[in-house]
Amino acid sequence: MQNTSKSLAFLEDVPVQQQELALSGDWSPREMAVLEEIGRAIRRVRHGSVQVYIQDTRVIQIDTVEKKRLDRSTA
Repeated sequence: MQNTSKSLAFLEDVPVQQQELALSGDWSPREMAVLEEIGRAIRRVRHGSVQVYIQDTRVIQIDTVEKKRLDRSTA
């Protein structure tokens, strides 16, 4: 990733044009903290989903769901 904060390393697989769009805004410290937390959640989930809950334009909750698939021979 080029010229971006180490804390936003989760964007490294995003095309450069989209990285520039995401990083072009004037982010407040709270917004940067939220983006970093979302990035940590994305990196933790190997198979599953990350849900972001927003209320009155503010992120109020981040949930992760991890999927564990069992081999048919072990189930």
